Amino acid sequence: MYTAVVIGAGRIGAMFDTPDSERILTHAHAYAAHEGYVLKGFYDVNLDRAKEAAERWQVQAFSSLEEALEGVDVVSCTVPDAYHGEMLKKIAQFPVKAVFAEKPLVTDLQEGEEIKQLYAEKKIALLVNYTRRFVPEFLKLKKEIQTFGSFRRGCGYYGKGILHNGSHMIDLLRYYIGEVSDFTVGDGMEDFYKTDPSVEVTLYMQTKDGLGKFDMHPISCQEVSVFEIDFYFEKGRIRMFDCGSKLEIYEIEASEVYQGYQYYTKIDECDTTYDAAFFVALDHIKEVIQNNLTPICSVEDGIEVLRICKAIQEQYQKQSCSLPETREEKM
Repeated sequence: MYTAVVIGAGRIGAMFDTPDSERILTHAHAYAAHEGYVLKGFYDVNLDRAKEAAERWQVQAFSSLEEALEGVDVVSCTVPDAYHGEMLKKIAQFPVKAVFAEKPLVTDLQEGEEIKQLYAEKKIALLVNYTRRFVPEFLKLKKEIQTFGSFRRGCGYYGKGILHNGSHMIDLLRYYIGEVSDFTVGDGMEDFYKTDPSVEVTLYMQTKDGLGKFDMHPISCQEVSVFEIDFYFEKGRIRMFDCGSKLEIYEIEASEVYQGYQYYTKIDECDTTYDAAFFVALDHIKEVIQNNLTPICSVEDGIEVLRICKAIQEQYQKQSCSLPETREEKM
């Protein structure tokens, strides 16, 4: 039995659901429901927020990090993006066994490398919550992806920033398809953080057959939350939509109507057990601790996704600054 604490008593940490909710949508609910863990409580710089979360989950609210981390084995770090690095460094000063960090790992690449080294020195396992890596159906698909043949092309729709949310998509691309070798940047929008635009980008993926292209299209999160992916392969197609809660599988079949033509034909569809991702993650954390395994989503994965996102941000900024003045600006 491992003792756990949640640092950051916001929505993903504690407030998206309650102990009576059917679905497990928070770190708190996962710890509370899992027989292998005991949730000790919450720490938040806003003590009132920690108290509200503690009352909801019937645990303690701590007024200091030292008090919260005393005797703790596993820590969930769910503070806002800008404070990930600072908090991860503080947590590493305590003798915990594993840290489950919300994405993105950090917002600064150099800080990410410092944290990687720090956690290696302290021998603390560090996992990043790119949630779809822990969805059972997505894990199964990872084992079967080679049967679809060569990757041809893909596209996806997202919002809420290339780093904050787009990094989920880039991580999944690396997980399924291969490494990003290059990219081109188009238009973008500031729909969440001003420092993290949602960017139109084409990624060039390094596959065993050469380069494959994947287009990311931004949709403003001010209007709707969307996360959809279409993968086109030599022998089939994979479609993920409703933020990953639905999955469709297609194979190529000859047309029964038009001789000589072939089409993608849907052969399977399912509702994924997306809300089981936290449980899978906690099971995996136990295995990582007990058997010294490499995490499914490691600090190295978090840093590589961060590197790609920061490069996209920088290129987008350069292009935005070099655009000619509009007629209104000249006037």
